[in-house]
Amino acid sequence: NHTRESFERFFKEFRIGAQLNHPNIIVVHHVGQWHGLPYIEMEKISGFSLAEIITQFAPLPSGLCTALGIILCKVLEYLEVCTFELKKKKYTGLLHLDLKPSNILLSDLGAIKVMDFGLATPLQEPVANGKFLSGIGSPQYSAPEVQFGTDTPDIRTDIFSLGCILYEMISGTKTFSGSTSESVIESRRSDGLVPLRKITKN
Repeated sequence: NHTRESFERFFKEFRIGAQLNHPNIIVVHHVGQWHGLPYIEMEKISGFSLAEIITQFAPLPSGLCTALGIILCKVLEYLEVCTFELKKKKYTGLLHLDLKPSNILLSDLGAIKVMDFGLATPLQEPVANGKFLSGIGSPQYSAPEVQFGTDTPDIRTDIFSLGCILYEMISGTKTFSGSTSESVIESRRSDGLVPLRKITKN
């Protein structure tokens, strides 16, 4: 029951992923179609998502938070300069736009893997048809320019999401309060962020 839009989004995500080469980005081996249905062959990771680890163990030790933060910064540094091709056009630089704990895997072997490039956009062309589509991604982690359309996304957009992830790992608390997307958005609009120093002694 896939639509043409979801079909194209699927192939865009994994065609980009198949061209990335970084030890902390999940490996895509092959993308294709079988009887008209899209499929993907990708690296199998045995382990847990960062979201699962945060839910069970947060607040996490400061040393672990620092190590994960450094690794994720290196991933973003790579994405800023990586080269790839879409529809026979070459690009340099990629915005993930959906960085969050559920998209970060920690394998049983100790490796960190970033996945899910479904919203990824070339750094040079973050705006489609003259306007960036706001309201995409997760309200808990997406930068204001993504969530509210206040500005054009750039390399700082993924750094904002990383900051939200680090906040949650260190404090064991979501960056913005609210149990639904609507309440999280309202918390953000009302500047409901609690300073980290008030909820942790790490």
